[in-house]
Amino acid sequence: MSTRGLLRSMFSLCVGLAFFVTVPASSVRGEAALVSATPLAIEPAKTTRVVLSGTAFSTPLRVWTSCSAQVAVVSVEATQATLDITPAAGVSLGSIGLWVATAEGPT
Repeated sequence: MSTRGLLRSMFSLCVGLAFFVTVPASSVRGEAALVSATPLAIEPAKTTRVVLSGTAFSTPLRVWTSCSAQVAVVSVEATQATLDITPAAGVSLGSIGLWVATAEGPT
């Protein structure tokens, strides 16, 4: 495997480990909660469809990443949100954070 291929594989693995999945106490009150994200790995300069599962998702859905990335909200349903995420080509290897919020507040 070439060095580039190895680095791409490492990036995919590391990024996947960084999608923080939390169930805040606020979810008990019916506010949005992020439970899981699939897939857990993405590659730089490649658009990946990411499906978020949770509760009480609604529009408008705001998304932030800790790296330079283009994020498009494809669809939002009460228990699932679909995003297209494209990290910039120069994003370094490692974990990235994903933050999602509805009009009621962050998940």
